[in-house]
Amino acid sequence: MRTLISVAMTQIRNARLLTAVVVVLTLAAVPSAQVPAAQQPGGSLAITMTPPPAPAPQGPSTGAQAPQIDRYVVGQAKPQETPGSPMVELTLEKAILIALENNLELQSQRINPILQDISLRSLRATYLPTFSSSFGHSNSKRPNNNTLLDNLPTITTLNQSYSVGMNQNMRWYGGNMRLSFSSGRNATNQSNQANNPSLSGGVSVNYTQPLFANFKIDSNRNNVRVSAVTRQITDITLLNQIENTRASVRTAYWGLRRSIEQIEIARRALELAKRQLSETMQKVEIGTVAPIDATNFDVQVANSEGQLLAAQIAWTTQELAFKRLLVNGASDPLYTSTINPVDQPLLMQTPVDIQAAVANALAQRTDLETTRKNLQVSSMNLELSRNATLPQLSLTGGYSMAGQGGPTVQQGVPVPGGYFDALSSMFDRPSWNVGLSYSYPLGQVSVKTALARAELQMEQQKVSLKSQELNVTAEVTQAGMNVTNAYRSYEAAKKSADAQQRNAEAAQTRFSAGLATPFEVAQALQSLTTQRLSELNAIINYLNAVADFDKRQRVGG
Repeated sequence: MRTLISVAMTQIRNARLLTAVVVVLTLAAVPSAQVPAAQQPGGSLAITMTPPPAPAPQGPSTGAQAPQIDRYVVGQAKPQETPGSPMVELTLEKAILIALENNLELQSQRINPILQDISLRSLRATYLPTFSSSFGHSNSKRPNNNTLLDNLPTITTLNQSYSVGMNQNMRWYGGNMRLSFSSGRNATNQSNQANNPSLSGGVSVNYTQPLFANFKIDSNRNNVRVSAVTRQITDITLLNQIENTRASVRTAYWGLRRSIEQIEIARRALELAKRQLSETMQKVEIGTVAPIDATNFDVQVANSEGQLLAAQIAWTTQELAFKRLLVNGASDPLYTSTINPVDQPLLMQTPVDIQAAVANALAQRTDLETTRKNLQVSSMNLELSRNATLPQLSLTGGYSMAGQGGPTVQQGVPVPGGYFDALSSMFDRPSWNVGLSYSYPLGQVSVKTALARAELQMEQQKVSLKSQELNVTAEVTQAGMNVTNAYRSYEAAKKSADAQQRNAEAAQTRFSAGLATPFEVAQALQSLTTQRLSELNAIINYLNAVADFDKRQRVGG
């Protein structure tokens, strides 16, 4: 029994000795490692490495050095190059400018104010004067039934007439004015005409003024003022679209930056998993690790490959969504390019005054302003519905002058005359008229029903506005709280990153003392890189929260 125990102890000591030899040989074959440093100036999150002092040789030199780890600065990873797709570097400001110029939804929205201007001009054209004119010529012949008159078998009459007029709806109080001028010439073969040919001229002015219905407002005037308010709404909608486009570009820009960094982190994790599997397989070959223990590392490599693939897919999707905001079509060169967002997120703490922010939002936010404008339109339409219930009472007035001239015969002596005689004689025979017209339909069921419906809709919109103001208050308050929470999350992420950095430094120190393997140092540095990425994400989340807090005070949606 003692002999068996002694043999077993001897085999264990031999195995430990063999393991020590393998570790020494591994250390001798790998270059020196570097340790992560603190955050670099300019806001970039960096992992910098410095080689430790070389250990003093003990006995025969083995040439062992600390493992060399590639320097990696979180936030400066570049997207993978694609053949035929040139790399385009974009800052956030430049990306926003490109989007404001090229974004198709924004271009479409910019046309709406122009269309509304055209519609408003069309409605205002109702109050432009309308000119009209007419000309007539007739030549009639009829048999003469009066044989005592000139003994003519046929009476011939030649008439010529011309008129011109203007009609205009008035902008104020719903009046309508008509002006007209007419002239004519009548010639006949009869001798009993005072003027032959007879020349005539006349001028008339007529004005109609409603006194009850259509006095304060009518459909034409209401359409013009509603269209003017609608024009203001289109401007507000355009501003809302511009601000939402800015916000979308900003969010997509940092999302693209994040996805590129995630690919780099996943790639490094895959390299670390493959290195761990390789070292494990070497130990399996020399018999220090059972083959079944290598299965876990196979799974780790497969998981890392899946994470890298998922990161690449996410990057492709994010880049496509970002390009969609910037390009004006599939033929845009930027659409086939690879975009590299070069800006680094710089964190500057922003004070949050929720009470002042809520007051600003209630006073100037675009969705509330749009609702108030729509409420104003409803008030205008309600006034028109009330106008329809009034009786029709119209005052009509007119003034006219008519004159006649032409050659005549006085006491058998022909007296010449012309058209100017007709014009000058108009002032000798003026005439005028005044009248009232009244109508009132009995019942007015449909009109009163429409008025009641308009009043209820008006009250409903007022309640909806109050509800919307409450929602805006809660939304802005939540946005302000999100800024505070995002900053706290950043502080927590920074503390974790600092702790992970100290852990990486400790791993480097253990390696220098021979108490850690190169794989453990690399794993500690990879964990630090991952944590630095979490810190970068926290900064991006904070910047997005600040931008969202500012946007929600000005625009909705």
